[in-house]
Parts: sequence; C-alpha cells; structure tokens
Amino acid sequence: MEKTPLRLYQLPALWDCFSASSFCAKLEAFLRWQNIPYTAVAVHDMRGAPKGKVPYIEDENGKLGDSNLIIEYLSKKHGLNPDASLTTEQKAIARSMRYMCEESLYWAGVYLRWVDEPGAVIIKKEVFGKAPLIVRWLIMPRVFKNIKKQLHMQGMGRHSRDEIIAIACADLKALSDFLGTKTYFFGDAMTTLDLVVFSIIGNLTSVPFNDPVCQQARQLTNLVAHAQRVRNRCFEQPVAKAA
Repeated sequence: MEKTPLRLYQLPALWDCFSASSFCAKLEAFLRWQNIPYTAVAVHDMRGAPKGKVPYIEDENGKLGDSNLIIEYLSKKHGLNPDASLTTEQKAIARSMRYMCEESLYWAGVYLRWVDEPGAVIIKKEVFGKAPLIVRWLIMPRVFKNIKKQLHMQGMGRHSRDEIIAIACADLKALSDFLGTKTYFFGDAMTTLDLVVFSIIGNLTSVPFNDPVCQQARQLTNLVAHAQRVRNRCFEQPVAKAA
C-alpha cells in the first residue's frame, strides 16, 4: 500500500515565530531536524483534531495528536533515536526539564497572554482584530473564558500574577544556569530537549509582549543565542508551505 504523505496540522505563523504554538514549533523543528518530509496545514478549527488541539499529524495510519507522542511515534516509524547521545541519567534530567518547560513555564506564558490585561489586549488586537464581527463578539469571549478555565484546572491560574511571574522567572533561570556556555543542553549534540527550549524561548522573545517574563527571557542571552542556534539548524531551508 502506498504511504500517505505526512501532513502536519498546526496554528499559522505569527509574529517572528514559526507557529503561535510552542508545541507546533517544537514538532516542526523535529521534522526538519530529522529530514522527515511533510506538508504543513494551517488550521483554526480544532474540531478535526484527535485531542481537540494542535499540533496533530495524519499519515497512512490515521491521525495522531500530542507533540511528544508524535515524536515518539515518528522516531519508531523511521528508526530514529534523537537522544542516542544521552546517558540514562541525562535522559532523566531531560525529561524533568521538559516537564518544567511544558507544564510550568508554558502555562505561565498562557496566563500572561490570555488573562493578564496587557497581554490580552495584544491578543485581541493581533489575533482577533481582523476576524469577522461575529467571531469577535461571540467566539472570542468563549475562547478567553475556556483558556482561563484551563489555567485554573491545570493549577497555574490559581496563583496571583506576582506568583506566576516568580515561578516563570525561576524556571528561566534554571534553564539558563543549566545551559551555561554549552552549545546545546548536553554539550555539542542537539537533543529533543533543545527543541523544547527553543520553542518556548522563541515564543517569549520573538513576540510583541513585554511582560516581566518576556523581559527576563530576553536578558538571558545564552538562552536567546541557543534558540537562534536551534532555529538556524532546523529551519535553514525554506519552511514547508501550508496547504
């Protein structure tokens, strides 16, 4: 049976990011890094997503959601071992740091964009500003309400603004301290953790937000340089055009 070309469904590019979603940017960077052919499809409606969110992929085996599960699936499918250079101890550290990025730092960023007033104003203007009036009147308020609910259920939304900022800045400092002067997080070989950090830092530094967390990220020059290094390596070729 002829294989179906891989299709990557993700949020469209926004500002100077490859996607407005760090999870989408991470997955696309992985596909580029591992030279896996794909077609990028920009989506706005999540009803076709297997887990109700992006990114997700579709190939001859059907649809699959969640960026981490997708990376595991594609690694097995193509016989890849992107973290082969890591020891067992380093893999444990990498997993812990990934969860810090995606279950703590990421959600702090969501709060500062969708709940904190200065960020919400920018989102309303630049994400929904050109949308039809019915979208701005009916759908936009529901989106903000749902995200606020998600933040509360996840836990980050139960903290005060100052507490959230302190948590995120501590996460950033931990990443910066661990990276130090190394090329990548575990030396000269790039691993999937580098993709995770690239996608998070890119969505804090290449955006029009100026909250204290974005300011802190921009001041940690080793993280900024690392993100640019990963970006250059994975996206040195033209980005796949959306279908």
